[in-house]
Amino acid sequence: MERNKKRKVLFLGNGILRAFSKESVSWDDLIESYTVNDKFKDLDKDLLQRTPFPLKAVLRTDDHVDELCKKISSSMKTPFASRELSDFIKELAFLGFDDIITTNYGYEFECALCGKGKLSENEVKKLQKHTDAIDKCNEKYALHTYYECDIGNEKRVRIWHIHGEARKKSSIVIGHYYYGCLLSRYQKYFGEKKNGYANDIKNEIEIKYMSWLDLFILGDVYILGFGFDLSEFDLWWLINRKKREIADHGKTIFYEQEGTDTIKHLLLESYGCEHRSLGYANMTNEDYKKFYLEAIDNIKSDMTQKAPILI
Repeated sequence: MERNKKRKVLFLGNGILRAFSKESVSWDDLIESYTVNDKFKDLDKDLLQRTPFPLKAVLRTDDHVDELCKKISSSMKTPFASRELSDFIKELAFLGFDDIITTNYGYEFECALCGKGKLSENEVKKLQKHTDAIDKCNEKYALHTYYECDIGNEKRVRIWHIHGEARKKSSIVIGHYYYGCLLSRYQKYFGEKKNGYANDIKNEIEIKYMSWLDLFILGDVYILGFGFDLSEFDLWWLINRKKREIADHGKTIFYEQEGTDTIKHLLLESYGCEHRSLGYANMTNEDYKKFYLEAIDNIKSDMTQKAPILI
């Protein structure tokens, strides 16, 4: 393998589940279903819809976000992946990705890649591993912990739950306070690295990927089914950090239809992220499947491109 060759990283959001799984719900619906604060049950829905996601969780629970995390943990420990979802995820994984990053708390992607659509909590637990940066798997803010799936043909894929996971309720990042704590971990990690990436590349030292943060900064990242809402401030900081990295680093590709949020798309482009709509706009629910399937072909085209031969 070429030394310090750019890693191919797949960043998957909840949109994938909503397109290929009838049981999946939106994050807004999830929070609303766990509302405990009666003061906000009759609040104007349009007003609440405009409230940033992390703060919406605070409002709905009257700042008892920990109780919400318990309910989420309880409901997502034993997920199920439909045949359609499993086939889609496997096709993506075999495009050449070694790592999948997800903001999802559940284990649908593990079920798709490691099981026959379903895994018990104990089976999920056995898949968990960690990098050499730590002695045991993270319980909170899992920068160094992942799940490894053997998908056949001597190929393994690692899945990183960057906003926490259902098995560990204390790891779930959902409220404004927890997003801030997570961001502080990012800043500490990169503060300790300083110019480490650039120095390793300059000195032809093989880079060790000790965290999903290394993958995000240095790798070619393809973002699919994740809305990149403006409230996801930890990830907005991170994509800005990637642009500022002085070492040679990978590209970031964001797949979303036109017209959803022009300001967001312009901001992403300002931070060096390429937006690909694949010609889609004003999509219906059925269009999302077509969009994601076309994204597979688009990514495949990227993966198989060869550098031009210079004469």
